Amino acid sequence: MTPRVLLVDDDPALRRALVRLLSLGADVTVVESRERAEQQLALHEAGHETGAFDVVLSDVDLGGDDGLALAAHVQRAHPALYERFVLMTCEPEGGRFAEALETLGRPVLRKPFTAAEFFELAERLLSPATATIGSPATATGD
Repeated sequence: MTPRVLLVDDDPALRRALVRLLSLGADVTVVESRERAEQQLALHEAGHETGAFDVVLSDVDLGGDDGLALAAHVQRAHPALYERFVLMTCEPEGGRFAEALETLGRPVLRKPFTAAEFFELAERLLSPATATIGSPATATGD
């Protein structure tokens, strides 16, 4: 079974690049905002879309702190999925979101990251029954 990833990023060029990267081993649904992500999660939970998301990968800075607000929403409304919620940021460690990221306690990928880094993290987050992602070495194209 191919893992389903909800990708949330407001940068169109980065979204395209991440879709290419992640599609090497996952089924990717992409949205550009916290609001659209919450809509997708609600649709999947209500059964209007096929399957549920296995991983959520969200930018921290979606034009403010919306990535952090999305994390808080998922923690409240989808607690099981929150265990597989990953944040990404181009901010250095100790940057402006450092305290909030530490409080959330979720994994953070620092941009730019490789396919191998994402797939290794996804493998750790997914249960053995779901973790059928292709080899990260194959996915990098390096």
